[in-house]
Amino acid sequence: MMDGLDQALIHEYIFINKKIDRIKRALGYAKKMFNNQSFIGSSLAYTDEGATPIRPPRIEDAVISFVDLEQLYSQTIIILEFKKYQFRKFVRNLSVEQCIQLMNNNMEQKLEVKVMNEIRQIEEACGHRFGLYVEEAIEQPINNEDVLSTMEQVLGMNL
Repeated sequence: MMDGLDQALIHEYIFINKKIDRIKRALGYAKKMFNNQSFIGSSLAYTDEGATPIRPPRIEDAVISFVDLEQLYSQTIIILEFKKYQFRKFVRNLSVEQCIQLMNNNMEQKLEVKVMNEIRQIEEACGHRFGLYVEEAIEQPINNEDVLSTMEQVLGMNL
């Protein structure tokens, strides 16, 4: 049985399009806010409390912040598109029954292990491709005989 983190990761991969769309909307909103920002100040503005001086943001600071944010969002979208492409390649090789189980989050243990092994491989590939932290993907065996065989190999003894 999978733990909550594994289930959340599978869920994230299944609905990766929604995550990409949210980030694209956030980027669009950031662009809109930057473009609607006024860089003109006045000596005074009138509020309920009286006249107060208004200082515009420094143009250099605003531009640098916006460019950094835009690069972050763009890089995140590129990474998510890569993950989406790799996961879709994997899903195309599943049977129709397995796809239905995956989409309904009602998978047999063998399929759960297979999906998590693939996701770990994709995460490792992302790390290498985009220069991110890489955790080596260790493939989890699908059945108990494989577990015993792996333990015998690692420990060098017969169990």
